[in-house]
Amino acid sequence: MKKGLGDKVLGWFIVQDDADAKANADADADADANGEADADADADAPVRTPARVAGRLPAPAPAPDAVVAPGGTHDTRAFAAVYRAAGVDEQERQRLAKVLALVESLPSEASIDVKRSIVAASLEAFGVAIDRILVTGEGALAALDGYVVGGQNRTKEVLSSAEVRIAKLTSEIEEVRRLMEVQVAAQQELARATATEKARVRVVLDFFDAGTTARAVPAPRLVRLK
Repeated sequence: MKKGLGDKVLGWFIVQDDADAKANADADADADANGEADADADADAPVRTPARVAGRLPAPAPAPDAVVAPGGTHDTRAFAAVYRAAGVDEQERQRLAKVLALVESLPSEASIDVKRSIVAASLEAFGVAIDRILVTGEGALAALDGYVVGGQNRTKEVLSSAEVRIAKLTSEIEEVRRLMEVQVAAQQELARATATEKARVRVVLDFFDAGTTARAVPAPRLVRLK
């Protein structure tokens, strides 16, 4: 382990409640480690490779609805609410995150066995059982799976409602188009009937216009010559 990594690990695994706890960090870390060692009988168990631990997962709670806006990017801060809804303890999740940070900080050239030994030694030094980390990880994965399923169910509901609305709007559009066609046909019939009626009326006008024109011609006047 390179120089300074131990101090970094120490900082990762000491959980402070507030700024005033800084002065008693060492004492709090020791008390926390002892309490966790007493609570976990398997704290000193042999190192195990990461694997799914059957039968130790808490019952997952329903995940909250997806909150991703259409076309938007998911806000990773929502995962905290997802974990809480699924019953994943906040402190356990923080410990899991610190283990992940430790794993990611290890030299890439180191073998997997060396990396596991480093992480296992760090966890053992603070009285944290590997099984405890694995159970938390399994709970987190179950919460994330539930979150995806919840999002899928919500998406199905939205799409189903959208399809119903589209069908309704399509029906309304077809009805409006039918009314437009009826109105156009009615206007055409109106124009035809009106033209016919105008022709009938003009028959009378033309009839009298001809006589009126004939009577309107003045008779020639006789001029008496002196």
